[in-house]
Amino acid sequence: MSDLQDISIIVPAKNNRDTIGATINSVLDQDGIGEVIVCLAPSDDGTDDILRGIKDPRLRLLDDPGQGISLAMNIGIAAATGTYFSKIDADDLVPSGRFGWQRDALLRSPDLVAISGSYQAIDEKGSVIANFAEDRDAGLITPDLLQGETPTHFGTYLTRLDAIRGIGGFREWFVTAEDIDMPLRLANIGEVGFEPITSYQYRIRGSSITHNQPNVLRVFYEKNAREFALQRVRCGVDDLMQGQPPDLPTLNKVNGSDAKCPHDQIAGFLEAQSWRSFNKGQRLQGIALMSKSIKTQPKMSNGRGLMVMLLKCLRPKQ
Repeated sequence: MSDLQDISIIVPAKNNRDTIGATINSVLDQDGIGEVIVCLAPSDDGTDDILRGIKDPRLRLLDDPGQGISLAMNIGIAAATGTYFSKIDADDLVPSGRFGWQRDALLRSPDLVAISGSYQAIDEKGSVIANFAEDRDAGLITPDLLQGETPTHFGTYLTRLDAIRGIGGFREWFVTAEDIDMPLRLANIGEVGFEPITSYQYRIRGSSITHNQPNVLRVFYEKNAREFALQRVRCGVDDLMQGQPPDLPTLNKVNGSDAKCPHDQIAGFLEAQSWRSFNKGQRLQGIALMSKSIKTQPKMSNGRGLMVMLLKCLRPKQ
């Protein structure tokens, strides 16, 4: 492993006082970190005080005008000095040892523009809710990305910084789903690898951007990020590249206040994890997770999934 500190981490932040200290420390404890650039949007909860209390010369604090994560990321990219880059959200965590193996993978394979891993969803206390992509085989995920599919979270990526700059950074039209659009675009310029190693812990909390944006906007931007990927495969360009993005959805009193509830997201993760465990033969674990999903958000489920599991357990084996 190289002793070079050539990895730039960019953290967009706004009102993250409760989590940003743990986030930054989980990154600074890694091998190869040359700088952690926090792009801080106007905050009123003392996030800046927490950051200034971290006495590490690798931490850099930049002002972000608060006009979207894509702009914040581009501010950080313009200032970054490393060879490699990763985007880490201000309430998430990075498991120990992650960047060492990722940088080694990129050094061994010059054709890779990025390397990714599996990830976990955690709750506000840091307890693991569900694991994602852990059963996927190691290899290239480029074909999936070219079809508009994102097998894992962009937070797991370590990317060559010149590749990010080569495609123009983040597209500021995306006020959300920028972390879906970016990996899909990377697949147009090179190979993206994957290893089933837990590389990110995504925290679900009510104050995150995901849970403060209307669902109609979140769905709109994510849908278009995936549609743009298919357009690029078919035509070499997408509507946004041609200056013809779709019209934004009209928000009203109903859909404009319909943000995703964190309990709904946790319940959905638990339900998905329960079926993965159940279908792998871990039936008791699957049933326990499904029951926990129902308890987390009773209004979301009528218990049909749990009933199906129980019936399958009672059915005689053929």
